[in-house]
Amino acid sequence: MEKDLHKGSGKMLIGGIVSLLIFFVMMLGVKLEFILSFDHSVQNMFSETGEGALHFFEGVSAMGSTAVIAGGSLLFLLWLWFVKKHYVAMTIFAIGVGGGNLLNKFVKNSIERERPVGSAEAEAMSYSFPSGHAMVGLVFYVLLAYFIMKEIKSRAAKWWISAVVFVLMLVIGVSRIAVNAHFMSDVIAGYALGAVWSLICVYVFKKVVSQ
Repeated sequence: MEKDLHKGSGKMLIGGIVSLLIFFVMMLGVKLEFILSFDHSVQNMFSETGEGALHFFEGVSAMGSTAVIAGGSLLFLLWLWFVKKHYVAMTIFAIGVGGGNLLNKFVKNSIERERPVGSAEAEAMSYSFPSGHAMVGLVFYVLLAYFIMKEIKSRAAKWWISAVVFVLMLVIGVSRIAVNAHFMSDVIAGYALGAVWSLICVYVFKKVVSQ
């Protein structure tokens, strides 16, 4: 167990460092405004999105909403509590999703980046960087998949779960740009910071259960 932990820790450390670097590059880009042309170019690609496609992206975007994540978290915590009686997993999952949400709000309020011009969420009581749907959504779905896969032995099933989470998060991120709620750099930064936080949660979980 200890050997497996150390072996996995190296990969998680590398993944965490790379993700953190990506986040800081995006944050520096926002601060120094050297990625604005990149963001606007991507926004223009979605400026003529058809009504049907827009409805699709709005539906996908809802998969990363507060309501879906809060409701899904509650149901999963109840399953961990009453069915699995895995209190360590419960604690890590709750801290992961809840803490990720608080971290996202802290960074938003620190950077204070305004939403895209004309965004339906421009008047919302939250800033744009990083995307909460991308960050908190990634933490929620990654931790959900991680704990579910621990109950599954089939490698094929684990592969499919991983693939579904990857595609879902990719489409959620694209949807936030398509509905003009975020810039692409917001989404990338959300993915990166969400990955860092998820890796920390998984590492802490492994460390605790290996004791």
